[in-house]
Amino acid sequence: MTVTTTASPRVASLDLGVIGNCSIAALIDRRAHIVWGCFPRFDRDPVFCSLIDNQIDDGDAIPKKGVFAIKMVGMTRCEQSYLDNTAILSSVLSDDQGNALEILDFAPRFVRFERFFRPPQLVRRVRRISGRPRIRVVVKPCLGLGE
Repeated sequence: MTVTTTASPRVASLDLGVIGNCSIAALIDRRAHIVWGCFPRFDRDPVFCSLIDNQIDDGDAIPKKGVFAIKMVGMTRCEQSYLDNTAILSSVLSDDQGNALEILDFAPRFVRFERFFRPPQLVRRVRRISGRPRIRVVVKPCLGLGE
């Protein structure tokens, strides 16, 4: 399934992608921003919490806290889909000038010493598809939200 949206940063939505590895999980919105994630386990306080605390800096369109955003300058479209038979979310960001990039999001899980190893980590792989896209990486963790 492919979801195509236009960029509208101030509209809250529950149209979210999920990545995880049975140890941790994260929710990714239609702009490819991680908006929810508890670390190092599901039952811990959220490190990324902009899904529920969406205070936005004026003119920035990035939440003040609790977000991991890879923002493409001038983005007008984001198409999201899962790679076949995986929990890997592909987000293709593009603009009106023909620039495009792909963000692959996943939480690794693999067999080691005949056991499943599920490290509490997220992987965000950014790859240029066309043109010369410019990005801005914003990591604003939120600590102590549940205290």
